[in-house]
Amino acid sequence: MTDESRIIHRTTDEARGGETSNVMRWVLAISLLAAILLLSAIWIFGAVSQDDTEDEANVATRQAEAQDGTSTDSVVGDGN
Repeated sequence: MTDESRIIHRTTDEARGGETSNVMRWVLAISLLAAILLLSAIWIFGAVSQDDTEDEANVATRQAEAQDGTSTDSVVGDGN
């Protein structure tokens, strides 16, 4: 036989010590969307603002460095 006087009945909000209004889900969703939009805008505007001469100069500089051996894209040794 169980003792009915020892059973404790609490609502879910009382047991959790909080509320279930789903505000945090909205905050996370909005901040994730804002981060995606901001990083996409930075990438898109950076790509749009770069003209063809900048692309060509970068490629030409890399090719020249690769031909004369001043490129540091690989492991740099100390001559041993």
